[in-house]
Amino acid sequence: MLGTVETPYWQHNPGSRENVPKTDPRLVPTLKPEEAAKAIFDGVAANKAFVVKPAIYRALFVMNALFPKTVASQLRRAAKKAKTG
Repeated sequence: MLGTVETPYWQHNPGSRENVPKTDPRLVPTLKPEEAAKAIFDGVAANKAFVVKPAIYRALFVMNALFPKTVASQLRRAAKKAKTG
């Protein structure tokens, strides 16, 4: 599970960035393609079932395991805010 990766995807899909929930870049930084590739490569080399980058997303997995309904409602709320601005 990777966060936002700064690739040409965003230039080729106008308006798509507006659908991504707003986050604090200090907590959830935008990844460079090289960072994403390294995380995937290292995960495969370590035979990991999941690759998580940035690390803050691990907390989301834990919260989802403990409070799935709350996490789902908050993610829906954040997605709705992203669409309405």
